[in-house]
Amino acid sequence: MPKQQTTKKTTTNITESKQAKTNILLAQNEFSSALFSQVVDESAVDSNVIISPFSIYLAMINCMMATGGNTLKEMINGLFLKDSFDSCKMNDFNEQFQQWKESELKQYSTMIKKIVQNQDVLSIANRIYVEKSVDIKSEFIQELEDQFDSETQLANFKNGTKSEVSKINNWVASITKNSIRNLITELDKETLMVLVNAIYFNGKWKHQFLKNRTVETAFRTVKDPEGDSTNCQMMSLEDCKSNFYFEEIEDCHILKLPYTDEDYCMLIIKPDDSIDVDEENEISFNKWINSKLTDITQIYPKEMVKMRKIRIPKFKFEKQFANIISKMSGNPFNIKSLFNSNTADFSNMLSNPNTDGIYVDQIIHKACIEVDECGTVASAATAISARKKSKSSSSEKVYEFIADRPFAFVLNHIPTQSVLFVGKINQIN
Repeated sequence: MPKQQTTKKTTTNITESKQAKTNILLAQNEFSSALFSQVVDESAVDSNVIISPFSIYLAMINCMMATGGNTLKEMINGLFLKDSFDSCKMNDFNEQFQQWKESELKQYSTMIKKIVQNQDVLSIANRIYVEKSVDIKSEFIQELEDQFDSETQLANFKNGTKSEVSKINNWVASITKNSIRNLITELDKETLMVLVNAIYFNGKWKHQFLKNRTVETAFRTVKDPEGDSTNCQMMSLEDCKSNFYFEEIEDCHILKLPYTDEDYCMLIIKPDDSIDVDEENEISFNKWINSKLTDITQIYPKEMVKMRKIRIPKFKFEKQFANIISKMSGNPFNIKSLFNSNTADFSNMLSNPNTDGIYVDQIIHKACIEVDECGTVASAATAISARKKSKSSSSEKVYEFIADRPFAFVLNHIPTQSVLFVGKINQIN
């Protein structure tokens, strides 16, 4: 089984000449790796997992813009951004933060806007719902609009909570083409702000599978390692006329499936068939995948090869997480004050800095994906609720890729190496 390898992150201070855009993207991918690792560790070994670390990170960055003081410093560390700040000059912290927003964050937000140029494939939306009785700094609202095209909506949480929940859920459903519904089940009258990010992907395979070649076949799982009682609808490409990027790396097989918009791809990764399907090996495989997410190019297949056969199961599922960061065991991101009514600092959002007891009480994340013969539809939404206290490519060798056992998938934006969605299929329902 592949051994876990650690990857060193190279970063630069914002005063150096290296392109500052690298810092936040590296931080985003470190966050993706840490988050997926935690989610997988806290999930049953035979359960399916999907998250959009991209959506969660964008929501957390938006939330961070509202904070100040120690809360802001904790979020900078928790979002892996500390290398952009000089720890020896923390007395100049506010000045450093302002400089960071004007340089790195501006370049990052510019890249985000470029990613969604083709909105037929990928769309991203940010919206903040604010209790109308709360006095919010106009500069904060303008900053979110400038950086992330975030919309601000006044809400009546005090007297119309159910109505506001419905409005938020309807907006998320509209962005995700009804694939994400009922993101939020309830809020209470103490809610002051709900910050929402929604992402929707609809990509068509460059090489589509023929529906008449999809057949029911066995799928091996930890609980059914021989596939005696577990079946799936297996899609198939036979004697492919086009070559594919494929590679065997450290006892794992990796296939890159391109979409018609070649800025995007899905990597399908599975252990070699010589490795038994059992709990110990799946845990080892999960750790190996996590170690590669910090730099996804580590597992990009480098060469195009002739594929005799490609077989991938059709699958469709969703997962929802409540308090995805705040209630994780061991608090891996070490963000504490944000969730504490006595210590949370939202001074960069509130006009009245003496407003007490405002804190984040929940971070909700819901993601879903459907993969079929035509392509992939994937969507996710993240809501943050703040409330008041109360190798060879020659024709001589031909390869096969058959995903009839647990496998991981990574939906990736190639130019920025951003992990839009990442998941693990352990069973087929």
